[in-house]
Amino acid sequence: MDFVDFLREMLGITDDFAITSIVKDEENKIIKIHLKYLNTHFVKEGKRYKLYDTTPEREWQHLNWFDYRCYLVCSLPRYLSEDGKPKVIDIHFAPK
Repeated sequence: MDFVDFLREMLGITDDFAITSIVKDEENKIIKIHLKYLNTHFVKEGKRYKLYDTTPEREWQHLNWFDYRCYLVCSLPRYLSEDGKPKVIDIHFAPK
């Protein structure tokens, strides 16, 4: 298992996201793992929705790694639901 696969498994990052960079801030003891959504659509309850934009970049604090605070950083895609309202895709690595 390579390091990226290990991170994905430990942090609950699904295959529809890529780890684009890992930034270590030694002075503040912070690790930021940047993610990007890979698909052009989102499937929910068997229905396929086209993505139309993304949210501003957000951070979620995850489990600490030794002495470092760990954050996941990502702009989440949005889609239009059947009622025409924008919704953010469901993710597994952050609380709802």
